[in-house]
Amino acid sequence: MTAPALKERPATPVRSRRKPALARTRRREAIALVLPSLIPILVLSVAPLVVGIFLAFTDARLVRHPTTPSPASTTSSAWPTTVHPRH
Repeated sequence: MTAPALKERPATPVRSRRKPALARTRRREAIALVLPSLIPILVLSVAPLVVGIFLAFTDARLVRHPTTPSPASTTSSAWPTTVHPRH
């Protein structure tokens, strides 16, 4: 058995890889429209996430140490300023 003869394909012209001017202009316009919306997304969601991950690897606490006076304890306040001892 012999393999069937392969048909030769006609040579296709080599196309330039450069995009047309209209496509480049539309891409620039799309980027210009998306960038202003990405800035608040990055500031309001990604930045706190990164800070939270950073604080997870440090010795950060939400409350001050009981021996350190808080600014609220030096002024008169309607809220009680009871310090609970740490266990």
